[in-house]
Amino acid sequence: MTPAAPPRAPLAAPALRGLARRPLPPATVPAAEERCDVCAQPVPEQHRHLLDPAADTLLCACQACALLFTADIPGTAGIPGTTGTAGTAATAAPAGPVAAGDREAPGGRPARGPRYRLIPQRRLRLAGTVIDDLGWAALRVPVTLAFFVVAAPPGDGVEAGYPSALGVTRATVDRAVWDAITARHPVLGGLAPGTEALLADRSGGRREHWIVPLDDCYRLAAVLRTQWRGFTGGAEAEEQVRRFLAGLDPSAPDTRSSQTTDGEGKAHG
Repeated sequence: MTPAAPPRAPLAAPALRGLARRPLPPATVPAAEERCDVCAQPVPEQHRHLLDPAADTLLCACQACALLFTADIPGTAGIPGTTGTAGTAATAAPAGPVAAGDREAPGGRPARGPRYRLIPQRRLRLAGTVIDDLGWAALRVPVTLAFFVVAAPPGDGVEAGYPSALGVTRATVDRAVWDAITARHPVLGGLAPGTEALLADRSGGRREHWIVPLDDCYRLAAVLRTQWRGFTGGAEAEEQVRRFLAGLDPSAPDTRSSQTTDGEGKAHG
């Protein structure tokens, strides 16, 4: 008997939807200055993000404010721009209120409100077949490009995100199928709930699997939205995916924690 398709759900986070749908400004119009959502200081184009679990929203963070939350990722206390080793869970602290004065933004203002989670910068290319054809079919993913996020708390399930012309659509996947894939590839058990994703690309005959920060997935979705043609995206969208994945290569800039694993959590080069 064919199992029922998993329920589809719209993207839960308005800010994430905005990131995926944000129009690109014309080349002649300078981009608006972005500011840190914690201390309001200007941030450079390349900056870190925080997840606000209560609002399911991504926030921009300057380097100083990102450092306030670096200790939430094991092995990175006081080391900006790094995450734990391959196969080690970069598990952020559980959501909850921050005690007044526990963490102060620059200038002495407490970082009050919900406990934020720093989006990791870990980028791991997983060699070999992580999700084979049978596994992909069992996950009921109707496209060739998707990312998978373990909900926080982890018991809340796993969602797949599908980039498209309209941004990102999310659907819940069968947890038993996901657990079977994780059992074969333990490195996936180290995905930081809510902040890291398994990015899988099967377009053009490729079989690439990466562990990436969640904001990487929405950057890719934003690029694809502007290039999408027809139902499947077209040749230009496929080329954009290829370029994006090439940019995640360990030799590319801003990937100091990038490594390649064999899918069993063993790092290479």
